[in-house]
Amino acid sequence: MNKYRRGDPGATDPFRPVEVLRQRQALAFVIDNAFNQEAFGLDPDLLAKLAVDQWYDEGYGATQGYPIHDQVLGIQAATLTMLLNPTRLRRIQDNELRVATGDDALTIPELLNGIREAIWFEPGAPAGRHYTNRDPMFSSIQRNLQREHLNRLIGLARGMRWPNASGATIATLARQQLREIREYISEYAGNDLDDYTEAHLNDSTERIDRALEAAYFRVD
Repeated sequence: MNKYRRGDPGATDPFRPVEVLRQRQALAFVIDNAFNQEAFGLDPDLLAKLAVDQWYDEGYGATQGYPIHDQVLGIQAATLTMLLNPTRLRRIQDNELRVATGDDALTIPELLNGIREAIWFEPGAPAGRHYTNRDPMFSSIQRNLQREHLNRLIGLARGMRWPNASGATIATLARQQLREIREYISEYAGNDLDDYTEAHLNDSTERIDRALEAAYFRVD
């Protein structure tokens, strides 16, 4: 937002959206560095060197190992909050009106689709591939992120009492995202899944079905 006053030399409009290319570059950077497990560099050699400093007064019950999953999920959950909070989604929708219809602009569906594909889509999962508990389709890091992503979408989709006019649009888009994830999961069914992934996908399917049903039977 620019705070020029009328008559200032070189004054521009008070409110102008950031260039769409910069918005997409920023979104791609966040997704690549927060939702891509490889970006964390978590190989066994590194993890063997991570430990937690302990003091005598902390007691002997304190954990001695580095909380890998908790730390990674904390970063990813904070990123999801940054991207999917209702205030940001409302701003994106408002910005669509600030850009001429024929011009390019970042939209809420583009944002939601980019996040969903980064978190759920598994391009290296050909039908018929055999997975094991030591070589799962989705790693424990991925499963935690997927579960957190579902939490956010379900919260958006189940009819939270929105404080703004964008609420209904965001809720319907979130429900559509849940349906798309449901389709992803059905495509994975042709693989010989490991126990971790099978349990995770079955649970995800049930949560999505229950959330969609609750969204349409919710009474205000």
